[in-house]
Amino acid sequence: RNALTFLPRDIGQGFPVLEFLNVGRNNITTLNQESLAPLRNGTYVYLFGNPLHCDCRLRFLLEYNDDWTYAHCVSPAAVKGSYLKTLTAEQMTCGNDSKVIS
Repeated sequence: RNALTFLPRDIGQGFPVLEFLNVGRNNITTLNQESLAPLRNGTYVYLFGNPLHCDCRLRFLLEYNDDWTYAHCVSPAAVKGSYLKTLTAEQMTCGNDSKVIS
């Protein structure tokens, strides 16, 4: 536990064969897609124990890895208590998201 609140944009620099990144049990509420971009080559990111705010800014995680088994959402209210793994992109909204009606 390092009391991290964010991941720096260069988190993957210098670790070309990193397979596992444990940032569990910190204070990370959201992630930046650019921060994880260098890790896309199969790196498993362990997020358990972080108070994730599972809104539209974390939608990209649904495509990044399909095994967010222990990543837990504490907000927004509509998804509070859910695990990221169980959410759909439609559930991960931001206040100004518009709905498409066809």
